[in-house]
Formats: sequence, C-alpha cells, structure tokens
Amino acid sequence: MKRIDHSKRKEPIVPLAENHSIYERLFLNTSDLAYILDKEGQILKVNEATVRATGFSAEEIQERGFFPFVFSEDLPKAEESFQAVLKGSAQTHIFRINRRDGGLILLNSVTIPIIQQNETVGIIGISKDITAEENLKQKLSISEQMYRSLFDNHPDAVYSLDINGDMTTYNESLARLFNYDPDKHGISFRQFVAPESMSLVLRKFKIALKGKPQNYNMTGITRSGKKFDVNFTNIPIITDNQITGIFGIAKDITELAEKERKLKKAEERLNLAQKTANFGYWDYYFKEDTAYWSEHMYEMFGVSKEDFNSSFEYYKTFIHPEDLPLFLNRYRASLAEKGPANLEYRIIRKDGVIRRLHHQSTLILDEEGKPERAVGISRDVTEQREI
Repeated sequence: MKRIDHSKRKEPIVPLAENHSIYERLFLNTSDLAYILDKEGQILKVNEATVRATGFSAEEIQERGFFPFVFSEDLPKAEESFQAVLKGSAQTHIFRINRRDGGLILLNSVTIPIIQQNETVGIIGISKDITAEENLKQKLSISEQMYRSLFDNHPDAVYSLDINGDMTTYNESLARLFNYDPDKHGISFRQFVAPESMSLVLRKFKIALKGKPQNYNMTGITRSGKKFDVNFTNIPIITDNQITGIFGIAKDITELAEKERKLKKAEERLNLAQKTANFGYWDYYFKEDTAYWSEHMYEMFGVSKEDFNSSFEYYKTFIHPEDLPLFLNRYRASLAEKGPANLEYRIIRKDGVIRRLHHQSTLILDEEGKPERAVGISRDVTEQREI
C-alpha cells in the first residue's frame, strides 16, 4: 500500500478577494461592537452592533470620531492604548463610551494595528458590551458585602455547616461563645454539644438536612468544659435545588433559661400550696372575655386544660342553677360599685359531683376607671360546710 506524504500536501488557495469578503462579513455580522479607525482616530467604518449599542447612526458615528465617544474619566487610558496600537502593539483594555440617551456602555475591547508595508495605517477594534455583566457583579458584590457584614457582626453566633456537620464558616461571636480560636479549621458542631443533648441535636440536624428548618434548645459546652443553655436555629442551605449544608444561629439563653427554671419552681410551689389549702387562683379579662386559671382550679372543676373554655358563659355552666341568680347579682353589683366580691355558691363539676366554693375577687380598673380585669381566688369549702 502506498503511503501518502502529508508533509507535501498543499493547502487550498483562497483568492484574496474571497478572503476580503469573508473578513468583511465577520466584521459586519459579529454581535460585538466592531469599528475601524484611521491614524488620527477618525472612525472609518462600524458594524450594525455598534449602531444599536450607541443609539447613533453609522454616519453620525463617523462624523464624531472615536475619542468624543469615550467617557471623560476613561479618556487618558484610551489615548494611551491608542498610541500603543499605532506603534504596532495589540491592546486589551476596558473603558466606557457615551450613548445617545446619556447612558454609559462598559466595553471590554481588543484593538489591533492594521499594517501595510510594515507601517501602521489604522486600527481595527472589537468591543464586547459588559455593562450588564459588570452591573450584576457589582450587585452580587454589594449583596456579598451585606451578607458578610451581617455574618461577621451579628451579636449571636452564626455559622454554616457542610452535610457532614463540619463548620465551613463561623463568626467571632461563635468563637467567643464556645471559647474557640476564630482561625481554627476542621471544627465539627459536635464539639459544641454536651453529651446529654447529643441525640437531640443529631436528630434535629438530620431533619434540617431533609429541608425542614429547626429551632430548639439544648445544652452547649465550651472548650474548657463549661456547660450552658443554647437556642439553636438550623436552616438548610439549598443550591441548585440541592441541600448542600446548614446555616445556623446559636444564642446563649442561660440567663433566660435560669429565670424560667426559677419561675417553674415558684409555680410548682404555688400550685402545691393551693392544692394543700384547696384553693385556686384566676384572672379574668373583661374585654377579651378570657381567663387564666391556676393548676388547682382545673382540679377543683374536674376539667382538663384541653377541654377548658375561658369565656364567662362557659364558667356559668358550672354554677348550680339554684345559685346562679345569686352569683349574677353579686357579679353585677361588683361591676357597678367597682368593688370587691365575696360570696359562696355551688358548682357542678364535669363528673357531676357538687362542690361548694368560697369566691373572693377584686377589680382592676383601666385608665378611664372602667373594670379591666377581675382577679381572685376560689376555695373549696365543701367539707367545712358539711361539719
């Protein structure tokens, strides 16, 4: 088989006229701005994209010349680049030009010398309109700066985790809260969780990774081993419809949690005292027609919190029919006189058992002197009255 010697293969010769036609079609039909300048900066030719971008006709552009289009602040740089091209060096630079409507176009331009017989006789330029691209970059940059400022300066601990629970970013507030080096890398959120809260936190982390934001309280632990109460918020980070991590906020709630624990203990002691003395505390709001009951009130009336309706009409359903007129008379007299009430009446519990209550209440008036609330106690005196 005879081998073909490709090294001796000749390239097809394209006639000069056809070459010129190809280049001219490229020049006229490119989507970028294209133009030809002479050595003085006069515009000899432009394509349709240049006409559309500037808002000027081809004739108007040629009459004005290149430099009058350049934004004044960018003119020194444009003139410097122009001179460099005239010396035979292709240039790439970014500058702004003026539109007919007064707006500016940001161009990324490549300018090349046109050389004939070893002499630069003109310049051909191709410029890409990057205005929208740069505006988007600027908006993204501003957005990133705003996010970064919020992230870095947030008073609470802010962080982001990958899907494995390793921290990708965290602010100084987190470093202070958990007593960690702000420049340390390779930290897992597990290092901040006390053993007794680990199962809860891992469960919440897995739920957040399924796309459901989580908010919960847990016990945190510092690098030195100190434990404290923390409120955690975990929000899934979604990129291109994929969960790629978790964004979180941790807040020290030790002081609030301690107050809540003390309040709970105080309520437990109060409830125990009420149960021992067989009385309950209540607080009724006239305008809202709603009431707060202490724990022992529910026990005395034989009703659960879930079934309880705090309206005045609901309360009347418990009062023995024979005692209801007396109750309503004393109730109306108290409102009219804006004074306390002291009476006894029977109630029929939810289970049908009849009990006798001693009712003591006082009114709290608003700024206009009208009854706003009634607060009082109800004591079960059934056994005492039966003696």
